[in-house]
Order: sequence, then C-alpha cells, then structure tokens
Amino acid sequence: MFEKILELLEAGGETRNIEFKKTYNWGNPQHKAKIVKCILAMSNTKDGGNLILGIDDEKQGLEKLTGMEQEHFLKLNYDHIVVEVNKFADPPIAFHMYPIEKDNKYFILIKISEFDELPIICKRSGEQGLKEGAVFSRSKTKPESALIRSQSEMRELMDLAITRELDNSI
Repeated sequence: MFEKILELLEAGGETRNIEFKKTYNWGNPQHKAKIVKCILAMSNTKDGGNLILGIDDEKQGLEKLTGMEQEHFLKLNYDHIVVEVNKFADPPIAFHMYPIEKDNKYFILIKISEFDELPIICKRSGEQGLKEGAVFSRSKTKPESALIRSQSEMRELMDLAITRELDNSI
C-alpha cells in the first residue's frame, strides 16, 4: 500500500480525486468534521478518491512524506470513522482504510468509492460547514471538498446518478 501512496504523490499534488492531510487528531471535532466532509465529497465525485493522512502538502517531493503523529495514527480506526461518517451520510457510505507504517512513519490511506445508487446528502449539521441537506463534491476549479455551487457541478452529479442507475439496471 505504501507504493500506492507514492503513486498518488506522483500526481503532483492534490487533485479532484486526491486529498492530503498532514495529521489528524480524532479527538478534535474540527478534525473529525474535515475527514467526514472529504469522504462525503469524494463519494459524490466521479471515480471517488483517495484521502491520505501523513502527507504535508506544503513541502516538495518525498519531503511531503512526514507521516502522522503516532498517537493520532493509533486512535484512528475504521469502525470509529465509518460510524462518524454515517452519522452525516444519507445513504450510508462504505470505504476502505489502510493503516501503513513505513520507516517509523505513519500513514492512513482511505479509498472512497463513488456512490452506489444515489448521491450522498449530508443528513445533519456539524462542524466545518457540514449542514443538513447539503450536497458536497470535489470542486473542479480548486482541489477542495465543497458544496455543489454551480449548475454544471449539479448537472455532472445528476448525470453520474443516471449512469449509475442505468448500470445497475442491466
């Protein structure tokens, strides 16, 4: 899995389908909300995406591989994240989480799939702009998790939902 992190780094930085975070303290509500928002947004983005914890996006090249604080790494587990994400996601989201230790550095790779049948709606309000009824996606103009703000982004999401429905009906 560490090779996958290196492959994603070679993309040159954050993209619509790649998000880097330096380290996250699961005990901090702001940090939890940022992870939740990113997962909600990537699940509404074509082909989903990858959230990698332990990458300092302000550095260059392999220097970005700073790793997470060990304490934060040990507190993050799939069960806690999926419960927190699904407090906000309607319908519920499934994703894969890969804890990685390499050269005494700690990383977590979260692979988020595109939604199965219906786009994901935020079902309750919380920190970091999580708002009941909101629909988040990864912006085309800036690599960020944000509310769908334009008719073209909403149209893209609706086209994706129609395509998913047609694929599932075959």
